[in-house]
Amino acid sequence: MNNKRVIDLNEDDAKLYFLKHESYCSELLPSYFNFEVVLKKISEYLENTKLSDLKKEITTEVNYKLYTNKDGEYSWR
Repeated sequence: MNNKRVIDLNEDDAKLYFLKHESYCSELLPSYFNFEVVLKKISEYLENTKLSDLKKEITTEVNYKLYTNKDGEYSWR
């Protein structure tokens, strides 16, 4: 990436960066920690899709409701 910040990359270069296994962890991990299979499936899914087109789809899936019970010592429901 030549010491560029991810935020300075154009859309295509950022996509390529995030589809590389090495982009997710700089620590030495055991060989069974391999993101290649998941990243390949993501790449296939995004083949003809711009990330900006997924904005509505992504933002509607991140919210959830968390219920608490004050008499249950704030246990999560």
